[in-house]
Amino acid sequence: MLRALLVLMTLTLFFTAPRAHAQESAQGLSQPPSAEARVNRLEVPRELELEEPPPVQLAPTSPRSRPGLRVLAELGFGVVGAALSFSISRFMGNALCDDDCSVVGELGSEIVSTLSYFIVSLPLVVAGVTLGGRLGRGKGSAGAAFIGTLIGTLAGAGLSIVAALGDSQAFRRALFFVVPFLQIGGGVVGYEISHASN
Repeated sequence: MLRALLVLMTLTLFFTAPRAHAQESAQGLSQPPSAEARVNRLEVPRELELEEPPPVQLAPTSPRSRPGLRVLAELGFGVVGAALSFSISRFMGNALCDDDCSVVGELGSEIVSTLSYFIVSLPLVVAGVTLGGRLGRGKGSAGAAFIGTLIGTLAGAGLSIVAALGDSQAFRRALFFVVPFLQIGGGVVGYEISHASN
């Protein structure tokens, strides 16, 4: 019974729905359009139409457009490498000198510290400068950074020898800051030259 009722309702809807739709569309054709429909059909002159603005183009974020940040990263990581080198070299120099420095003497401890700084700092500064350059999307090479750091290291070693032969304590203290920045500056210049050629 229920099945017969459902079939009857479905057939009734099937046959009456198209007629009701046809009657509504016939009435819509015979009646004049409403005021809202006339406003919607009103054409706007082309002079008054708004044009879409052109799309905004952002500046390219290529590594060449921000060399200042790359150089700062190279300097920063180079300073970290030099500071780590200084810590290692001071540890090595102090390890040779006991409480009263009777084994090698204070001068021997300073020589060991200085030599170990130059030996240890070369790869660490090169690694720091190269890492900073890579993080700044640089295309320089570690070999060029090594050559620049080596030149800075040799200049620093020459100044250290001059300071050891002289008696000026102020000159020695100044070298404490000058030598690492000669190394770091040489590494950065070498990396940037190779970056510009790539």
